[in-house]
Amino acid sequence: MRAHGLGICLAWTLGGGCAGAGSTMVEPGEPVLRPHEAGASAVEERTATAAGEPAPAPTHPELRAQIEARNRDLEQAYARGDMKAVAAIYADDALMLSPGGRRWEGRAEIDEYWSRLRDPIEWTLEVREVEGNEGLAVERGRSTLVYGRPEPHRSVVEFMLVWVREVPGDPSTPWRIAVDAYW
Repeated sequence: MRAHGLGICLAWTLGGGCAGAGSTMVEPGEPVLRPHEAGASAVEERTATAAGEPAPAPTHPELRAQIEARNRDLEQAYARGDMKAVAAIYADDALMLSPGGRRWEGRAEIDEYWSRLRDPIEWTLEVREVEGNEGLAVERGRSTLVYGRPEPHRSVVEFMLVWVREVPGDPSTPWRIAVDAYW
């Protein structure tokens, strides 16, 4: 799977390799998702400067705070009933995957997905884990979405988000969701 110009493997085989794309799917300057290994991060940084040195990355608490802030943006937009603002946090070429295999891809489909939600009440995004670097972050968490009136509906799901910078490599630009998978 390729998302937002980054080499990303989300389908790991039992042998620890990336299904269908060889064992690494890494090209120079691209990150790759790896299964957890003792002492290893789930996101292995392959980005290097022109001198071949690793690109600087924020400390884990800094990165987590940045991603948590974007989660609060999503929650606040939802609470206001501003589904366009929720959808705008997704990259133009974003991909959403539901547990039943349904997928929404690209700006038009993401906008349509969020515009279908009627009567938003509250959204809580519980961040459990954030890993990554200055250009790519992977978040795992739990989402509790409450909507509908007069009888509210509550949807609780686990999720994984792949966040990318709006302008790749530019830490002054906002994080956007490139992949949203929930189950």
